[in-house]
Amino acid sequence: MSEDKTPFADSPFADRFNLLIESNQVQMQVLEVVMSLIRITEEELDIQLTEENAEVFVTHLALALQRVVNDEAIKDAPSALMNEAKSLTKHWERAGKLVNLASTSLDKEIAESEQAYLTVHLANLAISAGE
Repeated sequence: MSEDKTPFADSPFADRFNLLIESNQVQMQVLEVVMSLIRITEEELDIQLTEENAEVFVTHLALALQRVVNDEAIKDAPSALMNEAKSLTKHWERAGKLVNLASTSLDKEIAESEQAYLTVHLANLAISAGE
């Protein structure tokens, strides 16, 4: 891991976060929000997120929130995805909490389509945790 004083230096995702910062794909402000969302997700699902079980989720979260900050967010998701996500009621609600926190933290509106994508990630994480 990198020997830096970033707020995520002790995170299991430090190398991933450094790469996202160094490649100018994500701003530090976004990663700070992502770290909060990771903690909440770990508490909600009662699992420890690691590179092995959450690399796709964490990367998606960082890039999606950066798109929101840049006003480039995905506005629409396929209707099949929206229907499936909304049918996963518990995960839809969990994703809604994350979206609301991120929206408040970034002072940006986040489209329901992003909630749908997060719902699918949360459902996959829950399945891997045996929920």
